[in-house]
Parts: sequence; structure tokens; C-alpha cells
Amino acid sequence: MSGSEALRAGDVGPYGELIRRPNPDGLEVVTVPTFEDVLPFLEQQAGRARRRRKWKRRGYAHRRLY
Repeated sequence: MSGSEALRAGDVGPYGELIRRPNPDGLEVVTVPTFEDVLPFLEQQAGRARRRRKWKRRGYAHRRLY
């Protein structure tokens, strides 16, 4: 994707790259933190450290926070 390509709904990437692209529709760039950045908050809200349980869904292994 070139830096001069217009920003479209659903585009993802580093914030610095997205805000430099032309934005003719006036879209708002929304940042989403990584799971690792949110994890301490989740653990604090739960009052305990997370337990990892592996489970399978549609053939993919996922980790869930319980």
C-alpha cells in the first residue's frame, strides 16, 4: 500500500502511517491497544492474575481470560 493511497474504512496499520495518508472522507483514526497492554487492567479488575486455558474452536487454539 503506498503512502499516497486514500484512507478507507477498515484500514489498519501504525498510527503514524495512517494519519499521513489522504483522508477525503474525514474518517477518524481509532487506536486500539494490544492485549498485552490491557492485561494488567483486566487482572486488576478481576482481582487476580489470569489463568490460561487453551481451547479449540474451528481448529484454532485460542487463549481465554477467565
